[in-house]
Order: sequence, then C-alpha cells, then structure tokens
Amino acid sequence: MNISLISGHSFWWILLFILMSFGLVYWQYFYKNTFKKELSKLRLILLASLRFLVVFFMLLLFLQPSIKNKSYIAHKPTLIFVQDNSKSILYNRDSSYYIDKYPLKVGTLLQELKSKYDVLKIGFGNDVQPLLNWNYNATTTNYSKLFDFLKSNYSNLPDVQVLLASDGIYNSGGNPRYQLEDLNFPIHTLQLGDTAEMADVLISSVKSNKIGFVNTSFPVRVGIKATNLKNEKFAITIKKGNKLLIQDEVTADQNLFYMEKDYMLSTTEKGLQKFDVFVRSKAKEHSYKNNKTDFVVDILNTKRNIAICYDQYHPDIAALRSAIEANRNFAVQLINVSKERPQLNNVNLLVFYQIPSLKNSYKGWFQNILRKNIPSLFVIGANSNLNILNQANLGIKLLGFHGDFQKSIYQKNDKFSLFELEDEQEINLENLPPLLTPMVDYQFQSENYILAYQKIKNIPTKMPLIAFNTKGNKKIAWIFGEGFWLWKLYSYRLNNTHEYFNGLMNKIIQYLAINSNRDRLIIKHAKDFYEGDNVNIEAELYNKSYQLDNKDKLELILINKDDKTFHYPFQKSGMIYKLSIPFLEAGKYNYQVLTGEKDNLRQKGAFIVRTNNIESNNLQAESRVLQQISKGTRGKYFKDRDLSAVYTFLKNNENVKPILEEKISLKSIINLLFIMIFIIILMILEWFLKKYWLGF
Repeated sequence: MNISLISGHSFWWILLFILMSFGLVYWQYFYKNTFKKELSKLRLILLASLRFLVVFFMLLLFLQPSIKNKSYIAHKPTLIFVQDNSKSILYNRDSSYYIDKYPLKVGTLLQELKSKYDVLKIGFGNDVQPLLNWNYNATTTNYSKLFDFLKSNYSNLPDVQVLLASDGIYNSGGNPRYQLEDLNFPIHTLQLGDTAEMADVLISSVKSNKIGFVNTSFPVRVGIKATNLKNEKFAITIKKGNKLLIQDEVTADQNLFYMEKDYMLSTTEKGLQKFDVFVRSKAKEHSYKNNKTDFVVDILNTKRNIAICYDQYHPDIAALRSAIEANRNFAVQLINVSKERPQLNNVNLLVFYQIPSLKNSYKGWFQNILRKNIPSLFVIGANSNLNILNQANLGIKLLGFHGDFQKSIYQKNDKFSLFELEDEQEINLENLPPLLTPMVDYQFQSENYILAYQKIKNIPTKMPLIAFNTKGNKKIAWIFGEGFWLWKLYSYRLNNTHEYFNGLMNKIIQYLAINSNRDRLIIKHAKDFYEGDNVNIEAELYNKSYQLDNKDKLELILINKDDKTFHYPFQKSGMIYKLSIPFLEAGKYNYQVLTGEKDNLRQKGAFIVRTNNIESNNLQAESRVLQQISKGTRGKYFKDRDLSAVYTFLKNNENVKPILEEKISLKSIINLLFIMIFIIILMILEWFLKKYWLGF
C-alpha cells in the first residue's frame, strides 16, 4: 500500500501559506498583543503555535489536496476446463472408467489447481454449456461452436489457459484446425478414447428419397465402412418392423474397406414409414452400437404425372425432363400443343414452356385449362406471349414489355420459406450462367414467395427470377427466363454431378405436384428428427376469409408409442405459432393440434424421432486433431488421459503468473470530517487556554 498527498495546484503555495500564517501569528501575538507580558514565554509560544496551525490548515484547503491511496490486487490466471460430453466417449472398451473414475479424478485435479488458478468448467457437444452432468449424451461434436464460445467470452481476459479433454472426433461444424484464428490463449489437449487400431464395421450412410408411393419401388443407397476386417463377410439386412425386405452379403477386400450399394424397396402402407438397416459380421468388433441405423420415407398413395406443354422445342425441355425423371416418383410426358391437346384426367402438374406463345395464343384452350385448378409451372422466354398471360389473371402482371431481354444471374432470397435448399446448392446456383429474362415490371397481385432474385451485371435487384404464388386453391410457379439447360451443363462440369440442378427442379416440382390442403389450420414440421434434437413445429391459423389470424389459443396433444399423451401449448410468434419440444426418445409420434373454443378446429399428423448414430460412425480417437489444436494455439498435448502430467505442467508452468492490478483511490481532504474536526479542536483549545490563563 502506498499513500501520498496530491493536488491540482503547485505545492510551492505551501511556502507562501507558511509565511502568511507566521506573519499573521507574529502580528497578533508578538507585535500588537497587549497581554504578552501577562503570559509566560512558553504559554505565548503554545497559543501562537495553535493559531499558526489553524491558519495554515485553512489556507492549505485552498489547494484542494487529496489523499492518493495506491494498492495492488493479485488476480489468479483463468483455467477453463472443457469436457467433450458426446456419446463417442463411451463407445470404447473403457466406458465404465469414464462414468465412474474419470469425473472424480478430474474433480480432484481441478481442486488442487484452484490454489493457482480461477477454474471454470464447461462441456460441449451439440452446444456449449456449463459442465453440470457428466452424462455423455450429446449426439454430435461441434468444435466450431466451442471455439466461437471461447472467443466471445474469454478473448479479453489477460491470462487464460484452456484444458480440452476429448477424443478428437468431430462430426459437426468445420474442421477444428481451421477454426483457431483469433484464439489468443493456449489450448492444452488431453487425449481421451482409444487411439489403437480397432476392428469394426459400421453403417456410414443411408440415402433415400424423402417421398415414395404405395406399391412403387424406391431406391435406398447404403454405405458400409470396415476397418481391419479384410476378407470378412458382412450381412446387410433392411427391415420394416419385423418384416425382412432385403438380405445381402458383401466381403471386405481390404483392411480399409468402404462400399455403397443400391437396393430397391416397396411397401403397401401409406404415411410415414420407418425402415431399419443392419450390418453384421462374425468377427469380434470394437463396438456394435454402429451396426444399426434407420431412415424414414413418407409413402403417398399414387405416383405423380407431369405434362410439359410446348410448341417449339428447346434444350431447356430436355434438361427439365431429365431432372424430373431422376425422381422415380414422377412420370413425365412431353406434349407439343400445336399438334395435340393433353389429356388431363391423371395429370398432377402442368408445365407451360413459353405457352401461350407468340406463334399461337391458344386463347380458348388456355383459358379452359386454367379453370381446372391443376398446379402449374410457367417458364417465360423470348417466345412467350406476355399479353395473353396478363389477361389470364394468374396473380401477376408483367408490364412495360417492349421486346427487350437481359441476362440475369441467380441470387438467393434468404427469406424464402416454402422449402429449403442447402447452402452448398445455393452457392452452386449463384455461380451458374445467366438466364435470358424479359425486361418488364413484375407486379404480383396475390400471395407470393420469391425463391431467387435477378442479379444483372453483378448488381442485385428485387426482380424475381424464380417465384411462387397462389390463385384461389391453385399453386403456381414461375421461372422468368430461358436457358437453364446451361445450368445443368455447367453444374455437371463444376461438380461432376447433376445433383444440384436436379435437386432444384425436383424441389420446385415436388412442391407443386404434391397435394397441399387449404385448411384454416396448417401445421408445418419435418417428417423426422434425430433423437436429442428439438422437435420444432410451426402452425398457421386462418380466419374464414383465409387471412392469417393468431388470436386463438393453440395446443398440441402428443401421443407416443405407448399411447401416453402429453400437452404442449403453442407460443405466438408474429402472426404464426411456434412450438419446440426437447428430449423426445426415438419412436413414432402421432399428434392432434386443437384450437380454442373460438374456432374449434383440429388437425392430425405424425412424425418420427430417429436414433442418432452419428457419434458411432467413427470410434477411433483422433490424436492428430488434438495435436493440431494444441500446436496451433501454442498449447501442450497430453496423451492417454495422463492427468498427473497435466497437473505437473499446469502447477509448474512459469509462464503463468498472478496478475497484479493497480488500484488507486482518491479522497479529497475537504470531504474528510476528521480534518475539519481537527481544525475546530485547535481553535477551541486556543480559546480555552487563552481564557483560562488570562481569566476572561
């Protein structure tokens, strides 16, 4: 502690104050004082001294002096212990150790380090949260979220050490070694799990259509991965409930074996159907928890028929047809309407490729076909007759057309909500050649959703390139440009696959061709969820005029596989309702959504919660990942859960020292009561002695 006296004025004034005080006392007690002969020299000097002190201290207050108190506080460095709380920690031979002994040993270690560090404990997996329970129940491991959390919360602290205990396996977010930027503190890593080579076979992937049809075959692709099981035979089976659908056998021809194989399935039942996939071997495996997975298909009643109408052939038609036929659930017929008229009895979707055209307006037939309320996709190009389209009352007007066209690139709309495209797919589409689009004023006259805007000469606009709207009960889609056959060509050249182009067209066609109700109560959610994820459900409630209205209460009654019911109220969010249900076990769930007494509406539905096996897809601990994390942050790597080495290093780390914080406090002497009391006491003492000694 260091105490000193400071002032905003020069202390040279003190010399003047001393002279002034001395002069005043001399004049009063020695020069002019008439009673100086009545007091002894000692008493006179004592009274003069008291008066001197009073005057001096009062003059000194004019300098506004303050007492400066400087002290130092020692802060311990921060140690953040981060525990991988994902399921893969228990998927090894030593799982009982991590349940029983390991938490106790870590607790003892951290307790002993508290003498040197301020210790914080967090866990991570799907998300980052305080480490309260060592339950290892996270269904994914995401290092990106962990590093973002550390950057946001601890980058500003002066001395931070991080101890990360993990098996190094990640299956969500980015690669950890590319996520280390801006981390200004070391991350020491403690290796958990089994780094030894293991013998194991697992189902690495299952790919299938989300939608199928009754009594119609649909494909499923199963990926099998095996390590250190060369020449072993694996039995692959696919079941629906107890019914065996597929039985197959494959042989691993090398120690690092991977294979994808296609199978065709069919079912006679409609609705959400769950299928189980198994792989088995006779060899002793490291774990059997990754030998099973499942997938879900929504089985509809019938196959959807799409008719593409045109009167002049264009490469776009072939590209669109091939994309639609890539989905076995759709059948396509091409109809040259200049030669024949389509039979609409079994058509679920009409594609008008530049129809009506400049060649022929087909005015009577076109108006007649629009009355049938069949969902439609309109492709607008140089041969389109925009005047006839504007007269058709389709919920949009294309005005101000003078025969001019421009080149427009795909620009995604982040607010589009009818269906989702993957980010990678959107990025791919934005790098494809432009479409030839008409230069018009686009005016929607009904509810609309824009999937993509036009980007012209690299300038974003609010003109639609691909859009959806409704007219009455009919769904309509628009592609305002021709030349998307180049999308298919260039996308394949860039990615060696038609998946991105086909995926876009199939999303558009599927939305239009699959029946959707116009009920006043509409429920939206995914068909299946992973165990451990939140089940998110949205609802829209419309009044009798079919306008969004959320004044009524909404409740979901959930029924699990054991016929137990659970009640969940929806929360209002803007003009819609939202509900998030956490921690549902795997299985099929039916539900009813009920409104209050005002509308008395109800809607039924179902979804499936699937077992999440992502954590079991890779069971061999990744020591290299942890080593790269430590090296990239100037930390230290500890192998084989060596807690004693961790303690020795952190306890004796000379680079980690307490931080001294300088604390300065200022107190004005004027505001100190004891100073004023002291001056008053001096004045009273002088007065008392003078009165006592002189008798007046």
